[in-house]
Amino acid sequence: MTHLTFEQRVASFWSRVNKDGPVPPLHPELSNCWIWEGASRDGKYGQFSVGDLDRRQAHNVAFLLENGRWPTIELDHLCHVTKCVRLEHLREVNRSQNIRNRAKRICVRGHALIEENFYYYAGGKRRRCKQCIGARKAEAKV
Repeated sequence: MTHLTFEQRVASFWSRVNKDGPVPPLHPELSNCWIWEGASRDGKYGQFSVGDLDRRQAHNVAFLLENGRWPTIELDHLCHVTKCVRLEHLREVNRSQNIRNRAKRICVRGHALIEENFYYYAGGKRRRCKQCIGARKAEAKV
């Protein structure tokens, strides 16, 4: 088994990031999101293996690569796009503040979950983005 150098792992990480992501619909004043396109957990948070460590959330790895350390507390996505790894969209917050900020107002691809853009399923307990469904159907036709 070949082990990659740190520089190769860094290059591998950034090769999975789309830096031409959407402008966050809830915060258009922010620059566009950098969307993680690698592996994910439940389609929400990106995942990346760091050396011999277990998989870590991609936004935490981006923080490590930029700051040389893991976040000391949780990272909050100011953009509310869970697959975003752009450092300007992340801030360290305590757990209770992060939970308050998690009210799901946009899907993982950055579409606003406003009433006309989603439908309920699972007995009204979950929402699904209509734009994402349309995009998946279009991709399936290709």
